[in-house]
Amino acid sequence: MGCFGESHRVAPYKNSELVLPHLGCEIKRKKVYFVKNSSFPDIMRFVIEFSQHCDITRDFCFSHRCLCFNKVRQGSGDAAPEFCGPLQKRSCRDVVCLLVFVCMLGGTGYGTYLAFYLGDPDRLIYGVDSWGNVCGQRNGRIEGVSRSGEDCSDRRNLFFYDKSIFVNYIPGSHVSVDTVAVCVKSCPTKSQTNVADLQTFFNDTGTSLCWYDIPRDSFFDGNSNGLDKCPNLPIEAQESFLFRCIPKSFNQPFEILTGAINDILNKIDPNFTEKCVSDLQKTWQEICYLSATALGVSMSIVILLRFIAGIVIWLMVLLLGMGSVVGTALCWYHYYELKGDSSQEEERNWLIGSIVATVVMVIVILVLLVMRKRIGLVVQLFKEAGHVVSSVPFLLLLPLWTIICFLGFLALVSYIFLAMESAGQINISNTTGFVSFEKDQPLKIFRWYHLIASVWILQFILACERIVMAGAVAIWYFQRDSGMPVFPILLSIRRLVRYHLGSAAFGSFIITLLVVVNWILGFIHKRVKNSTGSVGDFLMKCLRCCFWCFENAIRFINSNAYIEIAIIGEGFCSSAQRALKIIVSNSLRLAAINSIGDFTLFLGKVGTVAVVAVVGIEILATRSDVIYPWLPISLSCIIAFIIASCLIGVYELCIDTIFICFCEDCERNDGVEKPYYMSTGLLKFVTGAHSAKNIEVKRIHLKTEAT
Repeated sequence: MGCFGESHRVAPYKNSELVLPHLGCEIKRKKVYFVKNSSFPDIMRFVIEFSQHCDITRDFCFSHRCLCFNKVRQGSGDAAPEFCGPLQKRSCRDVVCLLVFVCMLGGTGYGTYLAFYLGDPDRLIYGVDSWGNVCGQRNGRIEGVSRSGEDCSDRRNLFFYDKSIFVNYIPGSHVSVDTVAVCVKSCPTKSQTNVADLQTFFNDTGTSLCWYDIPRDSFFDGNSNGLDKCPNLPIEAQESFLFRCIPKSFNQPFEILTGAINDILNKIDPNFTEKCVSDLQKTWQEICYLSATALGVSMSIVILLRFIAGIVIWLMVLLLGMGSVVGTALCWYHYYELKGDSSQEEERNWLIGSIVATVVMVIVILVLLVMRKRIGLVVQLFKEAGHVVSSVPFLLLLPLWTIICFLGFLALVSYIFLAMESAGQINISNTTGFVSFEKDQPLKIFRWYHLIASVWILQFILACERIVMAGAVAIWYFQRDSGMPVFPILLSIRRLVRYHLGSAAFGSFIITLLVVVNWILGFIHKRVKNSTGSVGDFLMKCLRCCFWCFENAIRFINSNAYIEIAIIGEGFCSSAQRALKIIVSNSLRLAAINSIGDFTLFLGKVGTVAVVAVVGIEILATRSDVIYPWLPISLSCIIAFIIASCLIGVYELCIDTIFICFCEDCERNDGVEKPYYMSTGLLKFVTGAHSAKNIEVKRIHLKTEAT
């Protein structure tokens, strides 16, 4: 079959028809295979003339003597491009947003450099003495400070001479230049009433409470202003809290709270806390076994949801309908039973309740009747998601990598934040010679910059995970019949890194803005509540409620926009617009998915926790040395719920992606000239069972002819 002579013979691609009349064309699947005797100049001449006459874009790849067109337009240019799933030929999207994100990372890097150049996290962790020495480490000398450069490796606690600073002191903050603080090995747990007690404490612990260059025999009772070379006596008994020696009297509020809690717990059982810690130490292996059980059960539920979701969903629908009917019947039964035998008020209450129950029953039954086909779609989507997980099992590992990235980044951010809080320019007091660290304006700004940037990066990680997973599922949906790649996840990662990092940065930036606005509203609400009273408090609550609704709507559109990015390869704004259009046009279907589907997935999580609880009870039933077996079982159940949420969350994303692919398939194809990519099960919800069967027969026939 040729168009421009025998030298340009073209063979039809399988599962498609190719008709190339002169000055016109009809092409499907967008692939043209050339016979072996076609020379390269002939092929290129064919491509040029073919493109000119048929108004086909030059957006193609040429390999293995195969011409692969990505976009096709008929001569008039009015027809929509043929859609064949996730586009192979893409371009970089939202480059400006990616550049802004990179600039943000550069700013974060510069702020981090300043933080570690001017600060040291150990200053907050262990504290700093009055001469700039960090407790718990070997220190460098500060120019102009004679007592700096001390080796405090064995002195990890900070002792203050003036106990009045504890009124406003926060552990982790810098010491005032007017207060003496020294690094000590241990805090004086007993009162020090005289110099002999100081010397005895030094002999017993090797800890000197005087300045570092004061020998034992020279200890003395210092001045009450706390600026002498030895502390003022007597010294109250102290204890270490966050590596700071704090008088026990200043711990009274904390001790009262903990004492009250301990009193309550001790009424249950003496030494309750110690026994709980002991039980956890004894059962850590069982907790690991139960966590592994949760992992296995969650994976089993993910696989079995494909088969049991339909039973669970239709059973819930049946119970909901029957429950509304039975509840209404019971209300009317009680009304007629009390009619004439009770007060008019009670009779009227039962009548009103029965009428309300009847209205609710009618609404529930009507909704179920209207939604029955959409509920069937939810069941089919569960089955399709099960096929995805079976075909691409490595999807279940993606949440693990996301959690690792999350925890690693949070640890890094926390360490940087400590360095930033400890950073400051060295300031030496002219009167005392003591050292303090004062923050300049850039460091104060970078503190907030670092916080907002961290939120953006965390949201960016989530966006990348969603785009990668959605891309892998979309590849399965559109290419399972025409040769799916061996590693669709790697292909999806490649597309993300090469084309869509800017879109992920754009979407995550929008969520970051919402988070920041929420913080600002919370701050304003707190101020208004304290100043204007109940009216301002009520108005702010209304405003925050409206913003909460707006935020959740944007997050929902955002998550679906990521799926559209993975499918059609457009920028974030175009994908979000496309996602919003699909959401609006399929609102009832989405309502069924987000209500019935989400509840079914929640039952899967609860089922995992229930299995772990039962197994834990059986395992610990024979452990007579465990005093409180419910404690490790409860901890295991919490871990089980987290594991189940991660794995079943993959299933939820598969359902969302398949639904978007299904909607795109329905809108872009007609099943006749443009065949559907969906399975036979999904075809029933588009054209009816009879037509779906005919389309599937035609598919099989075309495959047979092609082979």
